[in-house]
Amino acid sequence: MSHRIDIVLAYHHAVVRSGLRLLLERVGDFTVLAATADVEGARECVRAHSPDVLVLDLDQPTGSADEAIRMLVEEFPATRLVAMSSRRDSGFVRSAIAAGVTAYVPNTATADELTLSIRRAAAGRSTLTQPSDPSSPGQPSAAGPQELSTREVEVLGMIAMGYTNVEIGRRLARSVRTVETHRSHLRRKLECPKRAELVEYAFEHGIGRLRT
Repeated sequence: MSHRIDIVLAYHHAVVRSGLRLLLERVGDFTVLAATADVEGARECVRAHSPDVLVLDLDQPTGSADEAIRMLVEEFPATRLVAMSSRRDSGFVRSAIAAGVTAYVPNTATADELTLSIRRAAAGRSTLTQPSDPSSPGQPSAAGPQELSTREVEVLGMIAMGYTNVEIGRRLARSVRTVETHRSHLRRKLECPKRAELVEYAFEHGIGRLRT
């Protein structure tokens, strides 16, 4: 039997919050310990319950999403943060990743995508679910996906899905050193020196997207 995943839900629309709670409570190994409307309520609930995962609505009517993320990550490092938002611009997503979210899920995601993102977050793996209708793709990188080798695309997809170098090497039957070499090539070709930038590139180009 799967390990139980304890969740706190923070969503400012009451109807949506109720619907999400019902959806999550139907998942056998999920337990929604509390549901609240805003960041301050989320803070109090996480402090009281110490959940595995906080599902946080970033479309709060007041305050900065990045500040809220940083505060929650710093105060509750053991709780993984799954962020939801209607925002689809890559700059907003990049900023949320840099601030410390474990997973980013657009409001257009399916129930299965949200569920899988929560499972992966609870296991410490990052996930970036691509919006079904992304808007501005942001600034183009130095190379397009067609300029990457098949292996580099595979490695990039696994990076975007939160796998470590060791896990990637095991899945591809390659040494960690080989994976590190691929990762170095990706950083150089895509001009993305940071992991968050690689993840965002994968997000923009649909590489490593969760599939149901």
